[in-house]
Amino acid sequence: MKIIKINNEEILEGTFEDVTYRVDKNRGLVKQNVVEDYGWKFVKQNFSEDYFQELNKNGIFVTIDDLSVDDHIKTLEIVAQYTNMSTSKTINVPADYSFESFKHIYMNAWKSGIKGVTSYRAGTMAGVLEKKQDISDKLESLEHTFIDAGDKVIFDKVKLPDVYYSMGYIIRDNNHKKWYVNIAFANQALTRPFALFVNTNNKENNEVTDDAIHSLVKLAHDKGISKKSIDIQLEKYHGQSNVTKIARTIGFILHHNIPVIAVVENLISCDFPFSSFSFHITRLLKQFIKDGTKATGNMVCAKCKSTEIIFQDGCIMCKDCNWSKCG
Repeated sequence: MKIIKINNEEILEGTFEDVTYRVDKNRGLVKQNVVEDYGWKFVKQNFSEDYFQELNKNGIFVTIDDLSVDDHIKTLEIVAQYTNMSTSKTINVPADYSFESFKHIYMNAWKSGIKGVTSYRAGTMAGVLEKKQDISDKLESLEHTFIDAGDKVIFDKVKLPDVYYSMGYIIRDNNHKKWYVNIAFANQALTRPFALFVNTNNKENNEVTDDAIHSLVKLAHDKGISKKSIDIQLEKYHGQSNVTKIARTIGFILHHNIPVIAVVENLISCDFPFSSFSFHITRLLKQFIKDGTKATGNMVCAKCKSTEIIFQDGCIMCKDCNWSKCG
C-alpha cells in the first residue's frame, strides 16, 4: 500500500490481484477500474485506422470535457423517456462554475423529467473519473522542481503539490509504541523525501522536542533560510503535538531542498533517547542515504577518532576501524 495525494486529499492506494483499491475518507474503500466506453471499444476493434481518422476529423469522438452541461442533460432526457426507475449521471463542470449556473442544471433536469442528476466541480475532491495524464503531468512537474534545483537550497516559498508519490511506514519501539509515518517523495523511485506526516497516540518529551526543533532550526538558518520563513512555520505548529512539530519541521527543511543527509547528521548530533520519536525518525531517514556516502559533518569515530565516517545499512560506521554506532 502507498499514500498518494490528489487535490489536497491523502488517499491510501494499493494493488491486490492486479486490481487497484483506494481508501478515500469521503467514500471509504474504493475499487479503481479503468473505464472504457462500449462504443469506443467497438470502434477500436472494428474500425480501420483510416476510417477512424476520417470520423475523428468530423468531430464524432468526444470526451466528457468536450460535452457542455446541456449535452449531459439531453442525454439523460432521452434515457428518462424509456425508464420508470431512477436514472442519473455525473455532469462535469469547471472549478469556476457559478452558483446560478448550478441552479440551472437542476431546474433544467427537473423540467425535463429527469429522475436523478449529479454534478462534479473540478478540483473539489478526488474525482469519480480522473484523467491519468493530468496526474502524470503534476508528478513530472514535482520531480523537475527538485531535479532542476540540483544541490541548491530553494529559498522561495515552496508550496506542497496536490499530487505526489508517497509511502507509509510503521515504526515500532519494542512493540510498546507505534508511529504511523507517511513520507512524501519528489521522485517515483521513492529516494527523495520532501515531507513527513505522522499519526500516533504517543507523546514526545518536551525537552527532547525542544532540542530537536532548536537543532533543526539552526540547520535551516545555517543553510540560508530566512528567519521570517522559519518563524512563520513555527507559528503554524503552535498548539500541535510534539511529534507533529518535529515531523513538520523536518518536512519544512526537506522541501527547501536541504539534503536528507544534513537532516540526519543534525539529529544524530543530539543523541536522543532510544525510545523517542526523534531517535526513530532519524533511523528511518537514514534509509534514504546511499550506502558508502561519506558523512559531511564533523563526525568522529568513537573508537579511533577517525573522521572517515560513512553511512552503511542505515547506520554510521568508521572506514578505518569498522566501528559502528549500531553495534
